[in-house]
Order: sequence, then structure tokens, then C-alpha cells
Amino acid sequence: MALVSGAGGTGSGTSDDGAPAGSVDADTLTASLPAQPAAGKLEYRVELETPADVVRIPGDYTDAAGADGDETVILRYKNPVPAGVLIPHVLFMFFAILVGVRSGLAAAVGRAEYRRYAWTALGLMTVAGMILGPIVQKHAFGKFWTGWPNGYDLTDNKTLIMWLVWVVACAVLGLARKTRARERAGRGVVAIATLVMLAVYLVPHSLRGSELDYSRLDQGTEPAEAIETGR
Repeated sequence: MALVSGAGGTGSGTSDDGAPAGSVDADTLTASLPAQPAAGKLEYRVELETPADVVRIPGDYTDAAGADGDETVILRYKNPVPAGVLIPHVLFMFFAILVGVRSGLAAAVGRAEYRRYAWTALGLMTVAGMILGPIVQKHAFGKFWTGWPNGYDLTDNKTLIMWLVWVVACAVLGLARKTRARERAGRGVVAIATLVMLAVYLVPHSLRGSELDYSRLDQGTEPAEAIETGR
């Protein structure tokens, strides 16, 4: 059994230097992979040599242009996040979109409770994304905020966009006087905030997130200082 691995994101090269040790125990093949610092990535595939052929797991693939390539498994490393922070973060984010969509639907059909739901959505988003989110980021990758203006972390920027649209929506609701035109404006901004939230949630989580720059690591930079975002 051969375990071919390469550290450093999604580069095309692989390396056998310091290859993980493997062992055979009855019918079980085992091997270990070297741990990486937070935000590090490791690509690997398993190659089983048989009398007939070499079996690769994952197998090879052919892209749309007809070129052959080697499929790999990619591991992304992070520091542990306490459950007392992570679970509330996930729950508040879930209820934020749930209440936000409820507010948008109520605004669409002209029900007065859309205002209450809008303020609730903003409160949930504030706690989940702007308070607990940075704490989760700090535990996982060592920095509280890696979105704009500090970096290009797409998850942080998505959270910022969602929060800002609900701030704007609730500001309009708070300033609007009880006139028919103002009521239509309030319903409109809530509907827009809901659509923006849904669009943001369609973007995969952790896309263009924190990633360890192995070239800086090779130059002697401490792992915590070699983390970049938006790559």
C-alpha cells in the first residue's frame, strides 16, 4: 500500500518525502497522516498495488476537456472550537434565517408582524454572526475577523452583508411613520433583506476562507502569522 500525500492547499504536485507509515493488521490496512497547523490543508490518495494493477482511491478522472487527472481527498485543519460557543453560533444562525424568511413572507402578504420578525432577525444575526462568529473564528484560526477590511474571508464578508441589510431594513422600519407610502417602503426593504439573506446562504460555507501559506512557513514564519484569506 502506498499513501501519496502533499501539503499546501490544492497544488497539483504530490510528494513522497516523509511519507506516512503504513501497516497491515489481518485484513486491515492502516496509515497515518502528519498533522497540520490551523488553516493548513493536506491532499492525499491511497494506492493499492495488486498483481493485476494499481488501484487508486479516489480513482482517476477525466475533465470536460478530456484531460486525465488524479482525484485526491483534501483535509482542512483547524483548532478545536468549544461546543459552548459553536453550538449556540449554529443555532442562532439557523433561527436568524428562519425568522428572516418569516419576516419576508409576512411583508409580502402585508401582515403587520413582519416588523417584529425583522427586528428579531437582526438581533439573532447580531448575536450569531457579529458576536459568536468572530469568537468561533478566533478559536479555529487565531483571528477574530478576517473579512473586510482586514481580509477577504468570504464567510465573514457574507455575514457582514447579511447583517448590514437587516440593519438598513430595521433602520427604515424604525424611521418610517405610519403612512401608506412608508409602510410599502418598509415592506419592500424587508423583502430585499430576505432575498439578500437567501442569496448569501446559497454561497458555500468556508469558501475562500483562512488558508496556511506554506511558502511563508518554509521561510520560518510562525504558523499563526502565515495564515491568509481569500485565496
